[in-house]
Amino acid sequence: MTKRKSLVPLILALSLMTAGAAAAAADEADVEVELGGESVVLSQELVLHNGRTMIEAGDAAKLINGGVEEADGLITLVSASGLQLVYKPGTNQVKVGPQWMSIDQGAIVNDRSSYLPLRWTLEALGYQVDWDAAKRTVHVRDTKSSGAFVPLEQTALTAEQRAFVEKVKQQRGVHRLGDLYVIARGESANPGYGLQIEKQQLAADRLLVHVRLTKPEPGLMYPQVVSYPYLLGKADLPGNTTIQFVDAATGEPLFANADAKNES
Repeated sequence: MTKRKSLVPLILALSLMTAGAAAAAADEADVEVELGGESVVLSQELVLHNGRTMIEAGDAAKLINGGVEEADGLITLVSASGLQLVYKPGTNQVKVGPQWMSIDQGAIVNDRSSYLPLRWTLEALGYQVDWDAAKRTVHVRDTKSSGAFVPLEQTALTAEQRAFVEKVKQQRGVHRLGDLYVIARGESANPGYGLQIEKQQLAADRLLVHVRLTKPEPGLMYPQVVSYPYLLGKADLPGNTTIQFVDAATGEPLFANADAKNES
């Protein structure tokens, strides 16, 4: 019989904390979660797993005013805007829009409860997550009210937008039609190559969207079929705010090397 890994109740949230600080606070009250400055009552405690803060799937749906469904071994989180994140529990696989991708910590199941990575999940949906050590509080802010890049599925597009996507999705670069952006990686040797949004930062009059160019996982077999990975999203930016897509690995503008060769 396979044993499930046990979860550690989260005393000091988010993996930014030191072990010494966590030990010093072990006798203190649980961490609080605030959304837009208002306290949120969760049905389950946050937990720490492999150094990552995890939130029960129903509580995650509550935070985003959305819904969650568990069926066929998958966990589907749906935001109020209709964006879906689909997780394979026990793996680091998550589906954003039409593509599956790998993240550093995926969904888990423990004692019949499903948990999702708090920071990654909320930031993928356009929220900002911060830890206040002094107040022992996780602050969640909906950045869509002040500008954020929100991933989309192609089914949510108009006919004109779908035609634009078909036109540019094979061309490496960031393509724009109004508030719609297509982030295209270009020709890749197999479906193991992809893109994922790692985080977003809104500072002053600029929104930075950090995108990671993912590679095939070692040891996995992929069909040798040419693919053209891309991400879709909209940015409703206030005032004079601009958007910049950044390579999460280098900190440089995404696709700064416009002459990069096709990947193989």
